[in-house]
Amino acid sequence: MTTFPPELVEIIVYEVWHSEMPSYIRTSFMTTCPRINRTWKAVYAPIASQDIYLTNLAYIYYLSDISQFRKSIIYHDFIPRLTRTITCSIDLQKAAMETAVKRVYHTLLCLPNVVGFKTLFPLVPHISFVFRWTGVVRNSDIPICVRYHWYLSRVPGGTFGETRLDVYIIVKD
Repeated sequence: MTTFPPELVEIIVYEVWHSEMPSYIRTSFMTTCPRINRTWKAVYAPIASQDIYLTNLAYIYYLSDISQFRKSIIYHDFIPRLTRTITCSIDLQKAAMETAVKRVYHTLLCLPNVVGFKTLFPLVPHISFVFRWTGVVRNSDIPICVRYHWYLSRVPGGTFGETRLDVYIIVKD
């Protein structure tokens, strides 16, 4: 069996990992890529550890266990050592099959505090939430994307319960 050179595998994994895709496709990539062979697994692990995409609740618990015990067949000790971003991306189209990731969003927002999350992922400054849908204006479909960063640290000088958010709205014409 022929294999790709590691440099090419790295380019493929990096580009796929950082591209926009529904969570069910990302989940499929996450489960398939490390199983191809050792090269794909070795390339995938540090890339996926640096920028984490939350796709379902079971994956949050899995990441928490990895972060706490520092043991994983795939990720080794990369999580949380390399983790810099955590993103929950939700496609709000009517036809989108995003019920699992919507539960992730709801669970994260209902956390009583973020102390445990900050302890498990000390290098992550915020959790990003990305919502995508198509708005209908004057009989034309306009893609809309709203991204906000939910910071895991308190607002400096703020009162208990205040949280800093950065919100970005992208409307493509």
